[in-house]
Amino acid sequence: MVFSNFLLRKTPSQHIQDVNQMTEEGALRGLDYRQVPSKIPHRHARVAFYDGLWKITELKRADLYADIPLEPCGGLDLRKVCAVWGLEGCQPIDPMRWTIFEPGSPHFLSSVAVKVLSDYDGCIKIIEPPLSDSAQRKRRMREVTSDITVTLMSLATMIPLAVQTYASEFLDEHTSLARMYRNSWRERKQLKRKAVSWVSWLCGFEIDWAAAARLLIVVVTLVMLVAVLTGRFELSVRQRARNWARTGSISL
Repeated sequence: MVFSNFLLRKTPSQHIQDVNQMTEEGALRGLDYRQVPSKIPHRHARVAFYDGLWKITELKRADLYADIPLEPCGGLDLRKVCAVWGLEGCQPIDPMRWTIFEPGSPHFLSSVAVKVLSDYDGCIKIIEPPLSDSAQRKRRMREVTSDITVTLMSLATMIPLAVQTYASEFLDEHTSLARMYRNSWRERKQLKRKAVSWVSWLCGFEIDWAAAARLLIVVVTLVMLVAVLTGRFELSVRQRARNWARTGSISL
């Protein structure tokens, strides 16, 4: 369980990288990526994480945002905040003095503290305290494990492509299979174009083959329905299945 807790949980820096990547992708598509909705949900507190106190003093934008549900008493459990971003701990910041706020309980903010800390701009600003040696080792192991995983996935994707490329080059250079396949593919395309042009010439207009196929299905369905309703054709699915099982024929 100890290994799964930090190996399967992203670090704050990885969360920040994900947000930056989604922001860049949204900008390329002309979209504005938002971590949280514009309106804070009812009985939630908006928490802003800064990767250092200096970002708050220099009025930088927060690295991460999240809406954390409040407790029934109106307080905020800081352990929920740590669980969201994989923090070892979190320190609220006094928005007026830009200093670390020391709550009465190390893992809980009262309803009064929540109101005071979020009264400035609607967000509770937090930072992560200096990491312990154990947390630093775990995060380094997490990053190394992630790099190894990405490398293995890249190899698993590239090896089949490389084998396919080398195999096609070998066949193209030493055999005539690739050339025969390309020629047959060109011939099939030419025959298809000729057939389409002949049918279009006979009909006098371009044909939408997808629409034609749908129309054919509708016509066949209507003909079958009329034949069944008028008694000209009898489905008798069960009897036909029995005949097929006995004689190999579906005729009645």
